[in-house]
Amino acid sequence: MPKPPDLSDRDALIRLDRRFLEELAGEDAALHARLLAARAEPDALETRAEADLLLALGPHLEGFLAYLFGIEPEVAAIAARTAALDPIHA
Repeated sequence: MPKPPDLSDRDALIRLDRRFLEELAGEDAALHARLLAARAEPDALETRAEADLLLALGPHLEGFLAYLFGIEPEVAAIAARTAALDPIHA
């Protein structure tokens, strides 16, 4: 399990962001490109496109944070319980 960075340190947050971007690029290159484009020109992104981007990033960020804080089994257990309670998610 990796040691979580000091979230109050700007340099650590920059390194953490770079690490997330690297992970995202490896998992979903198109989504990575969308995120970089949105960061480059945030005012050009329409509200709906911004919402779609955030929803698409959610699972990637959740997995990244679960790994970072060493809580992957707990997150997986919660997801399994949620899916068991809601047939729509299954």
